[in-house]
Amino acid sequence: MITYKLTLNIGYAGEEHEEEFTVEDMGGYNDKSWNELSENEQEEILNETWKDWSNNYIDGGWEKI
Repeated sequence: MITYKLTLNIGYAGEEHEEEFTVEDMGGYNDKSWNELSENEQEEILNETWKDWSNNYIDGGWEKI
């Protein structure tokens, strides 16, 4: 198993979020195990995981005034 840490900082003191998660080498990534994936494939999965995770902490939008 491999452990990664996700972090998000919005620029204010004390406003950093982090969480650790573990990747198990049990397959499920296009019928490959984690260790069989190329470094680029692993990075793509990790980037998508971070985006999904960070969206839980970001709220905002726009409006015409």
